[in-house]
Amino acid sequence: MVNVAKLGSYGRDRVMSGFVQSERVKRREPTREELKESLEASLSIASLFAENGGIDKGMEPGLKSALRIAEKLREDISDQVRRIEVIGYNQCVESQLDAARRYVGEKDVPKMVGALERADYAAKQLGRNIDSDVREILHSY
Repeated sequence: MVNVAKLGSYGRDRVMSGFVQSERVKRREPTREELKESLEASLSIASLFAENGGIDKGMEPGLKSALRIAEKLREDISDQVRRIEVIGYNQCVESQLDAARRYVGEKDVPKMVGALERADYAAKQLGRNIDSDVREILHSY
């Protein structure tokens, strides 16, 4: 048995923290209603980020979360996911091509390349070819 009095405040806190953690009750499973609310929230967040072209910051994680929740609910949200993806990836392509053009004017090659890579990734998700846009941007450099 550990003599808690000899541990000092840091040691006592660690021992008590471990005790509290070991005594925790299992978390309950969320109700169907709570899952539906989480699903709606995840889709809303993903949609908001998609409208702003923020695919990696919020759209993709939000959709991943929504798909996980929908699976638990046994709901098909594929149409909603695809609609959000199309908006997000199109916004990303356009905003990143615009950014690449701006970086050409600023002679900032690393940022231009990064913007073109992000635009290319988003375009591939859509099955869209942006080679002519990339050539135009590179030619203007």
